[in-house]
Amino acid sequence: MTKIHVISNCATWGITRSLKVICPDLDIGMTEITAAQADKDTTRLALTEADQLVLLPQARNLALELIGPEALAAKTVVDVPGFYFSGYHPDVCYVRSAKGYPVNTRFGAYHSVICLSAFLHGLSVEQTVKLYNAQTYAACGYFDEWDKQRNLLVATFAKAGLDIAPLMLRWSRTGCFMHTVNHPHVQCLFDVARVIASKLDTRVQDFYRAPADNLGNNAIYPCYPEIAENCGIHGSTLFKLTKADEVVDLKGFIELSFYTYSRHPREDLNFSPEYATKVAAMARVLAGTPALQPAQ
Repeated sequence: MTKIHVISNCATWGITRSLKVICPDLDIGMTEITAAQADKDTTRLALTEADQLVLLPQARNLALELIGPEALAAKTVVDVPGFYFSGYHPDVCYVRSAKGYPVNTRFGAYHSVICLSAFLHGLSVEQTVKLYNAQTYAACGYFDEWDKQRNLLVATFAKAGLDIAPLMLRWSRTGCFMHTVNHPHVQCLFDVARVIASKLDTRVQDFYRAPADNLGNNAIYPCYPEIAENCGIHGSTLFKLTKADEVVDLKGFIELSFYTYSRHPREDLNFSPEYATKVAAMARVLAGTPALQPAQ
């Protein structure tokens, strides 16, 4: 049986599990990227013994380090980009401490540009709720995000030799296909696994059912109604907590986020640099709205 080894991250485990379902002639092993970096001897052995490799983000450099360019070139290798799509969740961002560590809330590592901006501006929960509207979204460029992100994701996969353009069209017809910006529904990962399998030397069986959607156990962000309408799907303002069967409304989300922020020093509430444009736009919204004065 042909051996294949996958180096993945937690967000893309669904690809490995899908490959096991649709590629019955492969002996598939998988190592999570952090574990692979922590135990390089075991990872080196797995890579050496495998006939084919599927390397998800960050994994190629590790494979080059462990087995060298010649050994890597002798194998069938499929490089898979990260799956990041913020078209439905343009308000989602990451926040870092002064030392660069992620700041987590009850919704994991995901935050709202609007929510944290309002907190840092000194607004109340009630004032912050009122910021979630079409005017704010337009000012921050949120309505333009879907097309940009679609083109970027398709181009990123195409650069790796993987055509997902037809899949994007199919996914978009099902509604919001992302739990949050880097957690797609498992059906997306199942479909990507088929594209990957077509690059491997193996038989692919036509099984139709994707594996269980484990990413749904984590936080799920809604696509805000005004943005959803712009995308032609159903919107919501209900947020699911990570690793809990519990959902809160917009006010509850802001309250829980503010609770976490209030327990961090100001220097530990830093937007990741990639969100600078949105943060600046949100600052202009706050500065240009006289009614939004800090709570007394």
